[in-house]
Amino acid sequence: MTDQNKLLTTDEVTALTGLSKSKLYTMRLAGEFPQLAATGTKAGFYWAAQVEAWLTERRLAGSAAQ
Repeated sequence: MTDQNKLLTTDEVTALTGLSKSKLYTMRLAGEFPQLAATGTKAGFYWAAQVEAWLTERRLAGSAAQ
């Protein structure tokens, strides 16, 4: 389990998920991926715990479909 306060860069999230930056953006707008953390900077960061929860949900949904 990841530290609840850890932030991930967009590059780290693309590496973890295998999704492109443009796909993350599209999914975020559609409400299908966690929103960016409000850090007060222009850089895009995601909460690690939210990304991990999303990945876990996807894995569980994939194994249930099989």
